[in-house]
Amino acid sequence: MFEFANMLNGVKWSALWWRGDEELEPAAAPVWNLGTNGVASVTLSSDQPLAPGEYTLALLVEGDLVQETGFRVVEISDKLGEVSFSAEIDEDAKPAEASDVFEAGARQIYASFEHAAIDPGTPWSVIWYRDGEAISRVDGAWRATAAGRTWVLLSDQQSIAPGEYDLEITIDGKVGAIASMAVIEP
Repeated sequence: MFEFANMLNGVKWSALWWRGDEELEPAAAPVWNLGTNGVASVTLSSDQPLAPGEYTLALLVEGDLVQETGFRVVEISDKLGEVSFSAEIDEDAKPAEASDVFEAGARQIYASFEHAAIDPGTPWSVIWYRDGEAISRVDGAWRATAAGRTWVLLSDQQSIAPGEYDLEITIDGKVGAIASMAVIEP
């Protein structure tokens, strides 16, 4: 969906979809007939599920790019359970008090989760984002037990900066978990 303003009925416009460098739907230049101001939508449809990859939508008016946005489709691994955030965990990696909002000043926040059927040595990655920007990435080989509960840590020696945080964990190239939490000013 997108908002539009100051459009004129009768102008040519296009919605172009790509996955990576491949154009998905041929560009048609229909004539605008939705009025001057409002909200409209475009749809990418397929008989099959969308393939994993980076997708881009470009909106053009009279051949000029006026807006571009994108999204990502990922393969999901079934090897990780739901992520719980907490300031502390117990000896079994269970959160002491799970929350998705923390006050500024915290120096560490645990993200703990169940895992199953992961062979030692399997490649995995942990990526932390703050306000949409990647701030930390660790790639390695799985060293925990094949099944159980484990954790990853977001930490700062001073304090974790306020913001919206996203965590993405991949197992053997597939996204295993995506979770969000926030650090706010008191």
